[in-house]
Amino acid sequence: MAIEELPELDAILISHDHYDHLDHPSIVALIDASDAPFIAPLGVGAHLQYWGVPPERIIEVDWWDEQTIEGMRIVCVPSRHASGRQVLDQNQTLWAGYALIGAEHRLYFSGDTGLFDGMREIGERLGPFDVTFLE
Repeated sequence: MAIEELPELDAILISHDHYDHLDHPSIVALIDASDAPFIAPLGVGAHLQYWGVPPERIIEVDWWDEQTIEGMRIVCVPSRHASGRQVLDQNQTLWAGYALIGAEHRLYFSGDTGLFDGMREIGERLGPFDVTFLE
């Protein structure tokens, strides 16, 4: 879907900084297409700010941090993956998934991950989920 075709965004969630999940042209286009905050794992905000996202629109989160936007709880959750955009910056930023908890429904987005025991804890703490998106 083209960015111009997106509905109004409440938040822009970023799971990690690999090129297939953090695309420079897309981020630059989203700056003007929306005034939504960018929620990103620790360290990823530096990429966003370098590319022109205003610092006040960047919310960096650690695992289990929570934000509430438009009545939706957004919880950053662990995943089993890695991060980095170059050879020398491997695992210098955090990777994550998210749980979105609304008044009626709960969604789990795993981010890039392999199966790991932490998924049980995510489900116990934040589930049950109505919809799950697994990479």
